Amino acid sequence: MSELSLWQRIKAFFKKPQDPDQPGPTEIKDGIWYRKQPSGDYLLGVDASVFEEIGQITFADFSTNQTELKAGDDLLDLEGDKSVETLKSPLTGTVISRNHELVNDLTNITAVDSATSWIMELAPHK
Repeated sequence: MSELSLWQRIKAFFKKPQDPDQPGPTEIKDGIWYRKQPSGDYLLGVDASVFEEIGQITFADFSTNQTELKAGDDLLDLEGDKSVETLKSPLTGTVISRNHELVNDLTNITAVDSATSWIMELAPHK
């Protein structure tokens, strides 16, 4: 995936982290938002900046079925009306669950509610 533009990096830098009890991203890296859950695990999703770059999503699928991911490993393949991208994992950890409903119903991937739009839950390696 192409790097974020200077403007996107500036917006992400100044974006105020949200209360962990409130839905929404707390950190963004390479088009993936991730938020630490009270359990210590992380919930991951696709940042809105990705949709601006690739347009309306026409296809999505998990790049791998591996249960162990390293930061930088392929995470999710997306196809839009402007381009095709493979998003990378921002964290190293063990996959707890994947949101297969998300890839079956692409309208959920752009949902504001992270309870619907999450792509993966990951237990970080210590």
